[in-house]
Amino acid sequence: MDVHGPQCLEPDSTPLPFLSMTVLAIFHELHVDPDLYTLLFGESVLNDAVAIVLTYSISIYSPKENPNTFDTAAFFQSVGNFLGIFAGSFAMGSAYAVVTALLTKFTKLREFPMLETGLFFLLSWSAFLSAEAAGLTGQCFMLQCEQGL
Repeated sequence: MDVHGPQCLEPDSTPLPFLSMTVLAIFHELHVDPDLYTLLFGESVLNDAVAIVLTYSISIYSPKENPNTFDTAAFFQSVGNFLGIFAGSFAMGSAYAVVTALLTKFTKLREFPMLETGLFFLLSWSAFLSAEAAGLTGQCFMLQCEQGL
């Protein structure tokens, strides 16, 4: 079996999300402090987003000349892609959070609870789908949206 470079790293980035989810399940059964549970849940969501972007960045790493050697340019391209996806997701999430906050604050949606609920779900799904359509990660996007609101 001939395994080189990125193939060695891909399995390492995949199981990251499962570790914190296991701890969350144990915490739920033990009825630990809600603050600790919330902190770990936020960490696991960010961990999931990192694993998704890391797996994608590793998969696009491709040296131009020899695939069995390390290529500095390809490495920095993968790192730039990783940082670009995160920065883009957080910037777009912040923009969506501001738009949603202004929309709900300066309109009279409170008077129409069914419309408010429907708009809440519509904005949530459209935010996630627009991030995925833009080539960003929806999880990072939604995490920043939640922090902004």
